[in-house]
Amino acid sequence: MTSKNQSETFGIYVHAPWCRYRCPYCAFNVYTSSNPQVDTWEANVLRDWKQQAKFFNGNASSLYVGGGTPSRIPTTTFRSMMPHFPLDADAEIGIELNPDDADLNTMTELIDIGFNRFSLGIQSLQNEALKFLGRQHNASRLIRLIHDVKQLPLRSWSMDLIFGLPSHIQYDIEEDLNAIEHYRPPHVSLYGLTIEPNTHFERQIQKGHWSPLDSDQCGAVYVRIIEFLSDLGYEHYEVSNFALPNHRSYHNEAIWKGGKYAGLGPGAHGFLPNLNRTVQHADWHKWTKEGIELIEHNSPYQQAIDFIITRLRHCDGFHLNELSTLGYGILPSTLDPLINARLIHLDNHQISLGPTGWPVADALSSSLIDRLRPLES
Repeated sequence: MTSKNQSETFGIYVHAPWCRYRCPYCAFNVYTSSNPQVDTWEANVLRDWKQQAKFFNGNASSLYVGGGTPSRIPTTTFRSMMPHFPLDADAEIGIELNPDDADLNTMTELIDIGFNRFSLGIQSLQNEALKFLGRQHNASRLIRLIHDVKQLPLRSWSMDLIFGLPSHIQYDIEEDLNAIEHYRPPHVSLYGLTIEPNTHFERQIQKGHWSPLDSDQCGAVYVRIIEFLSDLGYEHYEVSNFALPNHRSYHNEAIWKGGKYAGLGPGAHGFLPNLNRTVQHADWHKWTKEGIELIEHNSPYQQAIDFIITRLRHCDGFHLNELSTLGYGILPSTLDPLINARLIHLDNHQISLGPTGWPVADALSSSLIDRLRPLES
C-alpha cells in the first residue's frame, strides 16, 4: 500500500490479553484464562478510545489487534466493536492469529468483518523447535494453516518466526528459510530469541538447564537471514521486518517512522500527536475499574531519545533537521568512526543503518544518544 504522510494520519492498536497458556519465552502482558471476560474487555477498549479520540483528527489509516491471542476473541465481539472506530475506506485492518485458534471458518468471518491482513504466529516449521518454544501444535498444523491463508482474499499476510534457538535443540534456520522460499509469504517478521526477565526460560537458564546463543552467534544467523531474504526479493524495511514490494505492514511502518497511534486495552502503549506516550494499566482490575490512562509527559530530551530509538530501526533512518525540531542535534563530524565501520550511512544529513549496523541497531541507538547535544536557542 502507499505510505501516507505520518503527520496527517494515525493508527489504532488494540491489545487482546488472553492466552490459553503462556509460552516460556513470553514477557508480554497476557492472562491465561479459560473464560475470558470479553464483554468487559470490549466495553473498556471502547472507553479507552473515547478517552483518546480527542487527541486525533480524521480517520485512522490502520487498526491492529495484537496480544495475547486475539484469535481467542469471538468474531461477534469484533463485529460489534469495529463500527466504533473511525477508519479510512482503505485502512489496513490487521490481527494476530494463533494457529491453535485459526480455522478457515474463523478467518473467513474476520475478513467479512473487515480484517484484511493476518499475522500468523508460526515461530518455526520444525517440530523440535515448536516443542522447545512451548507451542501446542505441530508443523503439519502450520502447513495446513498456511495453505488456507494463501487462498483467502486478503490484502496481505505475514509469517512470524523466531530464530537464535540454543544449540542443544535439533533445529536448523535453513529449514525455516527454505519454507519461506517455498510458501512466499508477502511479509515476514523474524525475531531473535530474547531471554526476558521473569519468564520460564530465564528460570531454566538460571538453573543451568541450557545456555542461550551468544550475541556473535545470533548476529551471524541474523546476517544469514538478511542475505537469504534479500536474494528472494524481500525489502528489509525495519530491523525485524521484511516484505515483498507493496506488502509492508502499515502498522509497523508507521510506528518505526514516528507515526502516532492510540493504544487501547490493558497494558497497551500509544503515541500521541503532542509527542507524549500513553501506557494503559497492565493490571486487569486497575484497567477496568480506574479507567485512567497513564500519560508520560516527555521532556524534549526524552522525545529526542524516543525519536532516535524508533527511527533508526527503519531503513529510511532520519534526517538531522528532524531531530533539531526537538531542540537537539548531533555533530556530523562525531559520526566518522561509525561511518568508517559501515555501521551507519550519512547522506546529506540523513542517518540510516549501514551493512554492519543492522545486527547492532540497539547499540547504535545508544551510541547516537550519547552524541546528542542541546542546540543553542
